[in-house]
Amino acid sequence: MKLIVAKDNLKDAMSVIGRVAVGSASTPVLKNFLVEARDGAIILTATNLEIGVRFNVAGKVTEEGKAAIPAQVLYGILSG
Repeated sequence: MKLIVAKDNLKDAMSVIGRVAVGSASTPVLKNFLVEARDGAIILTATNLEIGVRFNVAGKVTEEGKAAIPAQVLYGILSG
C-alpha cells in the first residue's frame, strides 16, 4: 500500500474516529485503525464492537492495500 495524504487531513480523521479505538479495549485488535487504500480512496475505520466509524480521507492512492495500525503508533507519528 502506498498513499500520499496531507498531515492535517489525517489529523482530522483521527479526531473523528479516535474516540472509538480506546486504550481499555479487552481485545487488542480493537486498539487499531484499519487503513484502506482502494479505488482511489483512503478510508480509516475503527470499532469497539458497539459502534463503528468509517472516515474517508482526501489523498492520493498510488498502490492499493490495507493495514491495521495501532492507534497509539499513528498518534505518535502525527504528533511528531
